[in-house]
Parts: sequence; C-alpha cells; structure tokens
Amino acid sequence: MSEENATPDQELLAGLFEKMESHDDVKMTEALNEILKDEELTKRAEERYLTLIRVLLDDESASLSDYRKALGSPDVVKDALSEVYYGGANKLEFVYLSEDEMRNVVDIMGGIVKTHISADEYVEAAKSAGELKDLADPLFSRIGDLKIGIDREVNAYAQGWYGQICIHMMKAMIHGLELMVFLKSWMDKANQSKVLKEFNFFLGASSQKGFIIVEMRNIMDGPFDFSEVFWLMPNMPVIWFPEEQEPRFPECVLSFNRSCKIMEKVDFYDAAGTVDHSRIVENHPILNINSDDLKS
Repeated sequence: MSEENATPDQELLAGLFEKMESHDDVKMTEALNEILKDEELTKRAEERYLTLIRVLLDDESASLSDYRKALGSPDVVKDALSEVYYGGANKLEFVYLSEDEMRNVVDIMGGIVKTHISADEYVEAAKSAGELKDLADPLFSRIGDLKIGIDREVNAYAQGWYGQICIHMMKAMIHGLELMVFLKSWMDKANQSKVLKEFNFFLGASSQKGFIIVEMRNIMDGPFDFSEVFWLMPNMPVIWFPEEQEPRFPECVLSFNRSCKIMEKVDFYDAAGTVDHSRIVENHPILNINSDDLKS
C-alpha cells in the first residue's frame, strides 16, 4: 500500500474481512497473510479482532497471527450468533447453554464492547457521582463511543458473523432491551470472563428506554453475576427469581442508594408474545433490594 493511500481501501477491507470470517482455513490463511504484509491493514484488522483474540485465548500477549486459534472455529461464535437470529431486537435469551457456550457469548459480546470502551473506566468515573443525574455524562459519552465504534465495523463488513453480532447489539441499544431470559444455562465460566463488566455495560446501554425484565429460571450453578456495573444502569432491571433460586447482587460503588425489584412470577407477555409493561406495574414486588444494604 502506497503512502499516498495509507488508509485501507473499503472494498479491499471488506474482501479481507469476508475471508477472515469465513471459517474456511484456506481463505482465512490467505487473508491473514495478505494483512500481515501491510502495516495499515494489520492495524485495521487489529482494531477489529485483536481484543477478541486476547479475550478468547486469555492471553494479553496474543497477536493477530493467533486469529485462527481464537476465532477459526464456527463453534466459538455460534451462540452469540443465535442471539442475532432468534433473540430479536428487544430480548436476549440464554437457553440451555453449556458453561463453554455461555462463556463464549459473554466473551464475544463483551470483547466487542471492550474494543471501544473500558467498563472499569466507567466504574471509576461513576464513583464520583453524587446523584443519579451525575451518571449521565460518563455513561452517555461511552455509549456514544460504543455506537460509533460498532457502526464503523458494520460499515466495514456487515455480512459476516462479526458484523451480524454488531448489528444485533446496535439494534438493542437503539430500540432498548425489554427482556433477558436465563434458562437452564451454566453461569460459572461466564461469571469469570475478563469482559464480564463490558458485557454488563452493553446490557445497561440497552436499557435506556425502559427497564429490563430478567428471568432467572433453573440456573445450573448459581445466578449470573451482574458485577459493579449492575447498579450503574440508567434504569434498574426488574428481576424474577424462582423461589428455589437465591438472588446474588454486587456491592454498589455509588455514594447514593439505588434499588431494584424482585418480582413474583407473572405473565409478562401479551398475545403477540411481547412484554406488556402494564402487567408488570400491576403486580407488586415481593422484595425491594437497596444498594445501601449491600455495602460492607
């Protein structure tokens, strides 16, 4: 690539990303070899994939050369992709996922978020908030950065697994998540993900236009860990736990109190299968959790 044309050509990039995301070993090798020969192409491909590679391999020294080791198998991304094709724009359903499958979903989505923003930096910024409105600037500036970054990757190449997951995440942030379902899935490995906070930031970024109903049903090895980011969501979720499932909440880093509701099991859905908020409001919570009560 000449110095006069230091920015990679859009058509060239799209073609290379298509091969990288093909899960075809020959095509991936061909694209990777071409990318690694050019400094600008390497830089652009690192912007798209390097964080994911390091997260999935749990190795901060991993490089773009390790792409096939981290992302070469379709099994790594299939469960995150299932959210795209079956979840819809306003819900996420984690149903019958093994511990490795659930971990891959969190690693992929959380890794995409970490490519563009740091949840730890948001948590640190939130600590200085004196009241809820003070969360607005640090929250929405990072949501803006995340949307810009994801939009850039969609425009680069949208048809592969990376672009499809990004489109789904963008739709969730624009339209707002209404429902998350955890059903008979294993959470232990997902709770240990290095990008768990980033995944939870995405959930918070997707709750701007309303609150999320979180159904915890028959979790196999303990509930999902919402991390410190839980209390920093713009709208607190309403959570339904079955009686046999004990809820677990993180300590709040804020100087002021927040609360969330734990509901009895109710029929959240209308005839079309969408969440009917009026049915939620009409039902009384069985428990109100205050963040101040969790502080040590």
